[in-house]
Amino acid sequence: MLTRSRVTTRRRAGLLLALAAVLFLGSIFGVRRQDDGWLLVAGGYTVDVAGAWASGWTRLVRDCRAVQALEPEDPAHTRAADALRAYSPPDSASARIAAVQSIGVWRLVQASFDALEPVVVIVLDEPSKPPRVLPEAVWSGSPRPFDAGWRIRGFLRSRVPQVPAPLLQCLEPVAGLF
Repeated sequence: MLTRSRVTTRRRAGLLLALAAVLFLGSIFGVRRQDDGWLLVAGGYTVDVAGAWASGWTRLVRDCRAVQALEPEDPAHTRAADALRAYSPPDSASARIAAVQSIGVWRLVQASFDALEPVVVIVLDEPSKPPRVLPEAVWSGSPRPFDAGWRIRGFLRSRVPQVPAPLLQCLEPVAGLF
């Protein structure tokens, strides 16, 4: 039979164990605000949980059937690459195109340079007009520690909301660029 003092001792031990567990988990996990987002810090590593979840969800529900991956020999690829190379010379002339995706007159271009940060840009290639890089739709640099796809998609969507949603949803940053 448990006496009142044994019950109290067990409760104290249970509370102490719960407190120790909370303190232990608090020493391993933390939350940090950076830029305009929140990051989970786990054992010294920074994880963008919201970005990873959003990117995973996007991959699950997106429909990329309307999006074309353009090959380098495609004239639309060449026009988009030329527009990027002419955008901010002389540094942009060294653009190495990693990927071009397209829906209609919209091109999503990923590229690296000799002296500039890697970019993702939107090029508008309308008939009877020269293709042009939309200055408000230029992502440059690393999104780290945030999830690259989620961060870049959100940035471009906020800047050029008229871009077809599948083009942005189907953006997968090329490995090694970001």
